[in-house]
This record gives sequence, C-alpha cells and structure tokens, in this order.
Amino acid sequence: MKIARFAPIVGGLAAVLVVGSVPAAAQTYQQPTTTNDTAPATTDMTVTPPTTTTPPATTMQPANPDTTVTQPAPATQPTAPAPMSAQPSGSGWTPGPNAPASANTFTGVIDSPSKGATIPTSGAVSVNGWFVDTTAQGWAGADDVQLFSGQMGNGGTMLGKGVVGENRPDVAAALNNPYWAASGFSVTVPATALASGPNTLGVYLHTPGKGWWYEPLNVTASASAAPQSAPGTTTTTTSTTATNAPQVTVDDPTENQDISTRNGDHTISGTVSSPGASVSDIDRIEVWINGERDSGTQLGTTTPLSDGSWSLAFTPTHFASTHTNLYVYAHSKSTGKETETVRGFNITDK
Repeated sequence: MKIARFAPIVGGLAAVLVVGSVPAAAQTYQQPTTTNDTAPATTDMTVTPPTTTTPPATTMQPANPDTTVTQPAPATQPTAPAPMSAQPSGSGWTPGPNAPASANTFTGVIDSPSKGATIPTSGAVSVNGWFVDTTAQGWAGADDVQLFSGQMGNGGTMLGKGVVGENRPDVAAALNNPYWAASGFSVTVPATALASGPNTLGVYLHTPGKGWWYEPLNVTASASAAPQSAPGTTTTTTSTTATNAPQVTVDDPTENQDISTRNGDHTISGTVSSPGASVSDIDRIEVWINGERDSGTQLGTTTPLSDGSWSLAFTPTHFASTHTNLYVYAHSKSTGKETETVRGFNITDK
C-alpha cells in the first residue's frame, strides 16, 4: 500500500526504479514522503545522475548562443569614415544605351562642378569625379567617359570625351580596395559648348559587358560666374609639372557633322589642357583620319595656343565621301602621358 501511495508523488520513473531495484531501498525512499515534494527529486538525482546533469546544460548554455550571435554585430561597424569626396552614391548611376538595369553594381560621385552650380561662359569647364564597378577585379571597371548635353541615344549631343583611371587614393582607402585607386575621371570642354543659362548634362561612364551608365548634372552657365578651379588646386597655383594625362577635345567637326568636298579646306579645332601644369606642357597634338596611328593617315601635328585652343586644316577632297573618324592625340612633355580622343563625322559631295 505504501508503494501504491508513493507512485503518484514521485512519478512513473521513480516507481519503476523503486520496484525494479533492490527492494530494501524502498524503505529509504519512503522516509522523505512526509517532508516535501522536492526530496524525491533529490533522491532521483542521486540514483540517476544523467537526469540531473542535463538541466544545468540547458540553464548555462542558452544565454551564450544569443551572446555569440549578437556580439559580432558591433564589430562589423567600425570602419573609418570615408572622405566626403569618397562617399558612395549608392545606385545613383542610371543605365544608358545597351545597359540592363539589373547590372547596376556601380558607385561613385561627380565631385566638380556640384549639381546646381553656376559656371562661367568663358574658358573651359572641367567635370571631375570617381566611378567604380564594385564587381571589378584588379581595376576600377570603367574604360571610357563622355560628357553629353542631354542624353546619349535620345537626342543628346556629345560635348567631349575624357580620361578614366586617374589617381584617387582616397577612394581606395575608403572602399578598402587598392585597385580602386585608379577610379578617377575627368572631362574638359570649352565653356562655349554650353548654352547660356540652365544646362542639363549627362556624365557617361562605359563598362565592358555592362554598357553606358550616367548621372545627370544640372548647371547654369553665366557670364558673371567666377572661373572654375580644378579640384584640389587654387587659382594661384604655380605648378609647372603635370599631374595627370592631358585632356583634349574636338569642337569642330561636331559628332556626325557633314563636311562637304565642295567647300575647300576644312579646319579641325578643339581645346587641350594639362592638369597641374600650364598649357605649354602639351608639346604636340597629332591628328589622324580613317584609323588610329598604326593604321590611319596622319593629317598633321600642331601645338596649342596659350588659351588651350588648337586647330589644323585638312582637304576633304583627298578622302572618300563616307563616314569616317578623326583620332586626336595630345602629349605631355613633363609626364610623357598621352591622351586620345575620337570624333566621327561625314565627308559628303553635297
């Protein structure tokens, strides 16, 4: 009768242990029944240690997994603040011609001029910034830059081609990738290429396999605006050593312009500059037609005037009436660097 009364108190497992174990031990288990309900549990822990060792494991461990999951979160945050000029712009780049929107893996900014800026209507306008394809391996990912008035492929006009791969150590440091130090870009065009008043420009960067990507740049051209300074320099700089490749543009002919063989010689013209140095640093400008230097025909070599303008005349009747390209090379004597720009136009008999 005592064993039957004890079973409901201790539970099924205890009853089996008492009945199935040595009968003499039953007298030992019956003694605590007059005290309280915890005594049998104490006896169970003595008889079957595995039953009592499991609960401590569950009381000690649950807090630790939560701690190990939440503790590393702050460790992912302490990256040093990036320079203002190197703060990523997220998905601000918009797909242009032949660029699928799903391929947007780009970041970068237009440093100068700032959006909404007022720029002079004389001299040259320089657009500078940086651009990175975050999936690029071993380089920054851009192989060309062009400045448009309006939109490429949608009625816009190309104002000039620029230079990519310029040195931007601040970007490499901010994004923690040494290869992205060569992520700078710049395009310089004559201020006369912009209409007086508001202008909607498009800064286009080209990436292999992903096409053209652009960011809009709204500026206002005004005769009363102060001359533009290049980023990182002042108007009183006296440097005579170039810091980057030359910047050269072709103003005439314009893209896809028709040049008639009936109008005699035609003058090709444009502008050139040497970042960090005076224009005299440009010691030669070569102009080729129907192919680059290794395959085309050289029209001649010239040097720029003190204001950065250059020109060279050629005779259209010496060439077939068809669409063709000009290839213009500008060379810096202090750095030995050379920049090439291309302009397509049409020779016609009309």
